[in-house]
Amino acid sequence: MTVASGRAAVMTGPPTIVLLRGWMRDGRHWEAFPAVLSHKLREAAVANPSSSGAPVIIAPDLPGNGRRCVERTPATITQMMQAIREEVDGGPLLLIGISMGGMLAAEWVHRHPDEIVGLVCINSSMRPHAYPWERLRVNNWLRILTRLTTTLVRRSGETAAIRSLERFIMQLTLRPEFHAEARLEQWVRWTEAQPVAPANALRQLRAAAAYRDPLRAPLQIPCLVLRSLGDALVHPVCSERLATAWRQKLLTHPEAGHDLPVEDPEWLAEALASWYNSHWPLKKAAEPSPK
Repeated sequence: MTVASGRAAVMTGPPTIVLLRGWMRDGRHWEAFPAVLSHKLREAAVANPSSSGAPVIIAPDLPGNGRRCVERTPATITQMMQAIREEVDGGPLLLIGISMGGMLAAEWVHRHPDEIVGLVCINSSMRPHAYPWERLRVNNWLRILTRLTTTLVRRSGETAAIRSLERFIMQLTLRPEFHAEARLEQWVRWTEAQPVAPANALRQLRAAAAYRDPLRAPLQIPCLVLRSLGDALVHPVCSERLATAWRQKLLTHPEAGHDLPVEDPEWLAEALASWYNSHWPLKKAAEPSPK
């Protein structure tokens, strides 16, 4: 249940946690993280007799990605957010977004604050807090455009083309020690089953590049910003500046790459569970007094 109070929602029960992915990714690419986070939150709920229970976790897909791969990706972050919102029941919601998913989450908070009780941004970036070559490291711009052009020229459904593209994304988002062939083959199978059209990938990239932070400090809800110092896709300074602009806490993973939930789901789940429990020590409804 959500009760409107000023600009933010007041939570009277456990929220629904909404996981928001980024460019060309979908709910499957969270891999083990949702289960790990759910386990950490259930542990905390069991340990606290007064808890109202652990929150539900969902991972909706953006139009053009995953289960919605046959749809056309909207042209703006605002339109993308609205398309996802239409598939999610009302609040209270706790939004956790990585990369472009952080932009979707920020836009959701901006447009529908009465639905949101918390915001988490992981390795995200937004104008005007970073330069274009920090938001997408300069050596990656040409590589991404070249790879997408090559995929457009070739048949995007060919296994060889898909494997090449997924290996490229893996190199951008994960450190070398996480480039397991088994993971690559899983990603290839996912993309073969639900391919992202190159035109949709370009729309997502263009919308993310144009997106400007709509939020202003102080935020009316708890917020956490996380970064990975090993991020080869987005410069870690982007998250630092975002946290500074919002006057929020910044947590840093000293080694992980861009896809922190995949590389270190235990560390991330532990950090989020601790942050969650510090803000929402939910209580059960009071029992009626005996007569």
